[in-house]
This record gives sequence, structure tokens and C-alpha cells, in this order.
Amino acid sequence: MSPRPAFHGAMTSYQLTATPQSPDGLSLTTAEREEIADLLSDLRRDHESAEDPRFLLDAPVRARELPVRVQEYLNRFRRQEPGYAVISGHPVDDVAVGPTPNHWNQLPHPSPTLDHDLLLVLYSALLGDVFGWATQQDGRVVHDVLPIKENEGEQLGSAADVLLSWHTEDAFHPHRPDWVVLACIRNPTDTVTTVASSDDLRLSDDDVQVRGSSHRRPASSRRSRSRSSRSRARSWRSSAQR
Repeated sequence: MSPRPAFHGAMTSYQLTATPQSPDGLSLTTAEREEIADLLSDLRRDHESAEDPRFLLDAPVRARELPVRVQEYLNRFRRQEPGYAVISGHPVDDVAVGPTPNHWNQLPHPSPTLDHDLLLVLYSALLGDVFGWATQQDGRVVHDVLPIKENEGEQLGSAADVLLSWHTEDAFHPHRPDWVVLACIRNPTDTVTTVASSDDLRLSDDDVQVRGSSHRRPASSRRSRSRSSRSRARSWRSSAQR
């Protein structure tokens, strides 16, 4: 793989791992995992998909049944915006998940990752209004990011043979989400997800031209607090690089 292009300027980057090294990460306790399992069991009786409109409508309410410590952690993250958050300790039954599909449009129904999909939406609902793009994965809220052979060599999350360049998620749209929420379902090669904050990034005059002043600090990547938060959910079934 080609090395990731570097920025001309200082920027702090972080690797998100299954066991977060950041002191700000949250690791679920056994009791919290059991509490979450009971909630998901209840939701499965009424919903066969995380895309169920009734579930999406009720998700902000049902999310208040998550463990209190999880709610507190995500509320602090939403209010303080430290850059990223990691919740670890979720059990994943690799046998129950089954073989990785060849394409996101070949998933069985109900999905073998239904519990993970439901939980991802609940976490997202604690941060904002969950939504999806009509032009991506048939408008689904939870995306399945997995290797697709015809995308090999492309700068896409579904190209497992490519190290993606630094990028802002969903930068193509002026109303992109405040948060992108990820869940790693399968990662046999321990591939990491790397994120970076632009708050401490200083660009040279050769990198950027700012109207009015060449010394103005680049605008923060975060949107105004006065706007409603919007969240995107993605479920990772593979070790595709991000």
C-alpha cells in the first residue's frame, strides 16, 4: 500500500483500537453488557431491521434505557466535542455473524448483525438525529462497509487493498453529519481506524489561501452548537482500511 499523504503542518492523529488507549474511552462492564443485551432482546421482538421507521422514530426514547454510564459518556462527548469517542467491550459472535457478504446489497434478512445495528442506532440517537443519504446504499441508515472486489484500487471504504487518504466524511454535502458512528464487527488483521483533529492544524500559505487575511486560522471542522446534531451510523464487517 502507498503511504498516507502527509499534511504540511502540525496535526494530532489517533488510532482507534478495540481496546482504547485514550483515558477518555469507555469499556463496558459485565453488568452493562447484560443490560444492553436485555434491551436489544426486547427490541428484536418488535423490529427485524434497524431501518424500521418505527424503530428510528423511537430510538431517541429507547436510547434512554441504555446504561447510565454510557449515556453520561456520550452526553459529555456531545457537549464537549473532544474529537472522538470509543466504547469497547461489546461481545461479537463471529460464528453467528456468518461469512462476510460479497456486497452490501447481498445481506440476508433479518441481518445476522441485527443486535449491532440496533445498538449503533441507539448510540447515534444519543448524539443527534440519525439519517442516511438517498444516494448511498439505497438510503439505509446503517451502512455495511465490506470489501467489494470491483472497488479494489479505489479510494473507497469498500476497497480493502487501499490505504485511504486523509479525508472528511461526507464532505460532498453542505449538511454533512456532525458525527459518524462506527462499529467494528470483524477485523481479523487488526486493522486500525485513524482519526485526526484539525483544531491544532496550521496550514502554510502554499497550502491555503484565505480571503481577507493570510493569517486567519482555518475554520473549525465542527458545526455550530446552535444547530441540531446529525449522526451517521456505519457497521464494519471487515478489515477494510479507513
